[in-house]
Amino acid sequence: MNNWITWWARAQRGVGFMPEKCPPQIQIDIHDMPRCIALRFTFGTCHDCQPVIIKNVYCYCDKSQKIPVTFKGQTRYQLQPQQMLTTDEISSLDFTGDVHLVYEIETNDDYLCASGFGLESYDNMTSSSPLIYLLRSIDISGSALKGCIVAFGDSITEQGHWTTSLSQMLKERGYALLQLGIGGNRLLRELENVNITKEYHEDIHLKHKIYTQIPLDKQCFGKPGIKRFYEDVLTCHSCQALILAIGVNDLYQPGTFCANIQEFPAFEDMLHGYQYIQTLFPSEKTLVLGMTSFMAAEASSIAKEKFRQQINDWLAKNYVHYLSFDEWLLNEFQQIKNEYHNGDYLHPNEEAGKIMAQNIMKKLEVLICG
Repeated sequence: MNNWITWWARAQRGVGFMPEKCPPQIQIDIHDMPRCIALRFTFGTCHDCQPVIIKNVYCYCDKSQKIPVTFKGQTRYQLQPQQMLTTDEISSLDFTGDVHLVYEIETNDDYLCASGFGLESYDNMTSSSPLIYLLRSIDISGSALKGCIVAFGDSITEQGHWTTSLSQMLKERGYALLQLGIGGNRLLRELENVNITKEYHEDIHLKHKIYTQIPLDKQCFGKPGIKRFYEDVLTCHSCQALILAIGVNDLYQPGTFCANIQEFPAFEDMLHGYQYIQTLFPSEKTLVLGMTSFMAAEASSIAKEKFRQQINDWLAKNYVHYLSFDEWLLNEFQQIKNEYHNGDYLHPNEEAGKIMAQNIMKKLEVLICG
C-alpha cells in the first residue's frame, strides 16, 4: 500500500462571474516535482451547479512517455456538482523534474465550468489558461518528503508573501507547504451582497452593479471557512500541521462593497466557528495566527480594532500554539507600519511576509519537531 503525501494543493472558488467559458482543454507544466515512484491527481467541482465531464487525461513525465490517466479504469468521467474524484495511481515511476498534464473539460453548451483558481507564481506551474479549472491536488508516493503542512486562510495567505518564504524553509526540512488561502474568504459567511455603485469601485468590472442571493458558482471568495475545511484540509494526505489564518474578513468586510454592515459577527459566533474547527483538526497540531490589524484601511474603526484584539486574546488562551505579529508589524496607532503593507493598511507586503515566515517557522519547529 502506498504512503501518499499531498505535495501540492489549491482551494477552489466559484469563478462564475467570469464571462467566458472555460477552455475545452487545459495543459499544465508542473515544475520541480520531487523524485517519487507514484503519483495521482484529484479533481473537483466544489463550486459547480451542473455536472462536468473530464476526459482524455494524460501526463508526460519529463515530457517523454505519454501516460493515460484513468478514473476507476475509465478515461472519461462525469463529475456531479460538489464532487471530488482522485485518479487511479500512476506507478512504476522513478523520475524527478517536470510533469506535463493535459485534460479536456466538457459541459452543457450554455454552462460555464465554475470550480477553479488563478495560477500564482508560487504554484511552480505554467498553464495554457490563467485560470486552472477542476484540478485540486497532487499526491505522491515513494518520495523523501516527511509530510505536508497546510496554510488555511484568506488573501493574506493567498497573496503568498509569507507562504513563499515559509515554503522554502519547510522544503529544506522535508515538508511541502500547501497553499489553501482564498482572497476575501471569511470564517463564517459566504459572499451575500455586492454593491459597486460608488465611483471608487470603477476598477471592478462586473455585468451589474448590485448582486444579492449569489449562487455557489459565483462565490468568488469561496465557501466560508467552516464549510470548506473538510474538502480543503481533511482531504490532504500525511498532514503534519495546520496553520490557521482566517477571520480578519469577518471583521473587515462588513461596511464595504462586498458585505452589509449587518453582517458583522457576534463575538460568540466567531468563537463557535473556531471551536468547530477544533473539533475537526487536533489543536495540538494547529498553529493559529492572530488576525493582523487593518486600522486606517477603508472600513476600519476603533470598535473593529477592539473586537480584533478580543478575538486574538481568546485564540491565545484557547490554542496551545498561537502567534501574533502585532509587536513586529504595528506602529503606536495599531496600524501596520508603512514599510510593511501593500498601500491599503490591510495586506502585509513582501517585507512583512519575511518577518511573518521567520516567526512562523520558529513555532513550527516546536510543533512538528517537538
